Amino acid sequence: MKQILRVLLFSSLLSVIVIKTDNTSNPIFKTSTGGCCVGCCLDACDGSPFLLPRSQGQDLVRESVGVDQFINRFDMTSPYGIFAVTPGYTRSIKPDNIAQYYFGDQLTVYNTLLIQGSQVVTRNSNAWVADYFGLPSEWSSSVKFSPLIDNFMVDLNFYVGLENFWRGTYFKIHSPLTHTRWNMNMTECIKNRGADTEQNPSYHEGEMSLAELRTTDLPKSFMAATQGTTTFGDMQSPICYGKFPLCSMNRTRLADINATLGWNIFKSDDYNFGLYVDATLPTGTRPSACYLFEPIVGNGRHFELGAGVLASWIFLRSGEYEDRYFNLAFDAKFNHLFSSCQRRSFDFCGKPNSRYMLLEEFAPADESLMGSSNLTPEIYQYNEKLIPAINYTTFNVDARINLQADVVIKVGYVRENWNFDFGYNLWARTGEKFNCTDCSPCVDEFKYALKGDAWLYGEDTGQTPIALSNTNSNATIQSVSQTDNQVQGYYNTLQNPIQEITGTDPMNISLPPVFVTRADLNMGETPVAVSQKMFFNIDYAWKDQDARWLPFLGIGGSVEVAKGSKKDCTCKCNCNYDTAACCDNNCGSCCNTNNTKYGAISQIGVWLKAGLYFE
Repeated sequence: MKQILRVLLFSSLLSVIVIKTDNTSNPIFKTSTGGCCVGCCLDACDGSPFLLPRSQGQDLVRESVGVDQFINRFDMTSPYGIFAVTPGYTRSIKPDNIAQYYFGDQLTVYNTLLIQGSQVVTRNSNAWVADYFGLPSEWSSSVKFSPLIDNFMVDLNFYVGLENFWRGTYFKIHSPLTHTRWNMNMTECIKNRGADTEQNPSYHEGEMSLAELRTTDLPKSFMAATQGTTTFGDMQSPICYGKFPLCSMNRTRLADINATLGWNIFKSDDYNFGLYVDATLPTGTRPSACYLFEPIVGNGRHFELGAGVLASWIFLRSGEYEDRYFNLAFDAKFNHLFSSCQRRSFDFCGKPNSRYMLLEEFAPADESLMGSSNLTPEIYQYNEKLIPAINYTTFNVDARINLQADVVIKVGYVRENWNFDFGYNLWARTGEKFNCTDCSPCVDEFKYALKGDAWLYGEDTGQTPIALSNTNSNATIQSVSQTDNQVQGYYNTLQNPIQEITGTDPMNISLPPVFVTRADLNMGETPVAVSQKMFFNIDYAWKDQDARWLPFLGIGGSVEVAKGSKKDCTCKCNCNYDTAACCDNNCGSCCNTNNTKYGAISQIGVWLKAGLYFE
């Protein structure tokens, strides 16, 4: 029996090594499984658009505590089993880790995100550009986060030994009815709303639309701008995805329905060893990307199939009392999570959180717009429409997870009616793999470019508005940059063949403009997740009752600590659209050795377990 346990321990450690080596949090210049979207470096210092925690239904601890003496019986020749109801509660801890998972090193102290306009003189280098949210260019505020996830569950468990079907076989099924509650606990402190006068409006004509924009035309705060209810200037549709919830969001569903068919190959009064097959039918919520901190019940709607190993050994029994003994139990389950269609949001390569920037829509030019370089005609020009980038970078993908492991090792002590369990749980999951279902570049007549702080309109000498072709491809969520391929703009009309475009100053244009497509997106999948849990359980069984119907009642608790991300932001990967340049900069070795991202959460949990053994 000792040799068997050594083999089991070795196999569980090997599975974790496999999971760690499959860390897809650092997809260096790879093409996704579907072959249509390019991924670049996503490290621990970058924010992630999506968090998939451990499913509320994936918990071998809650499933197995308090029942060892009633299952895998050696002395039974007819069916027997248990039915148990386990109400439980879990609550996330370490909110700093959750906030940093989403925003990376763009957070300042106390999980604070700075929002500052492009014209703020002393801008913080980590601050997001307020202009992208329709806030005045002199705006300044700070937004603090303290994310919290808690779950209320009622787990229904049923186990039956199928001794009349095949000696040593059993079937079990469980499903937790779950109410999950996610709250970003977001607060905003506004320091400067920006100047707004008749001579100096928040935005002049041509910056965000043909008309000047006053404070009354703009969102009132960053929190208001991220609710999907506001527009400004040429933005005709509000932000549709990745919205920041102002208060807690709740979901109630069956997390998963998990079924197991097992066979105890060896069993006696003092030990048993068996194998089982395991399947999970998804009944929880499907990720929709509507909110950044989106409540998830279950495993993301993945169908699971796998196998496991179960063993126990009574290594010390009282010579005087049969019902006093110590036992060691081991349970390890390994599942594959099949593809699930999910809606996800993505950033552009080398630009963490760039999905919250602004895009310009371009259409074919009217051939009157040209640049000073030999008066070359412009092919595309601004189409009088701004869109939040996330509305463009959100689409469906088929996500799968190659391996998930759930391993429990526990020591139990039985003393007549009392049972005490104390143990360790390792849960680990490989990173996601994507098959793109809708990530090809747009093939219609419209093209899109990063706006930055580029001007949208100028005017000819007759003060007729002219849509320009300015793009700002080097802009990030934290900064604006120079206009791409900048040349002096001219406009050709029948009345005045060549006119210099003017605004507050002579206007430049991008010749040619630099566009973005979905091939420029960083298809960084949800990374590897690893957590370790210590737990205890105490229960009492009324063994002096009729042996055919034996009730039991227990209580337990756990502390689960997620593996943290390795961060060395001094060695940060600066990948742009040109993946060859990234390779030349040796970005891959930096990310692989110094920055590793993990996607689990730390949490505490308590439960009650009431059940009935029957023969």
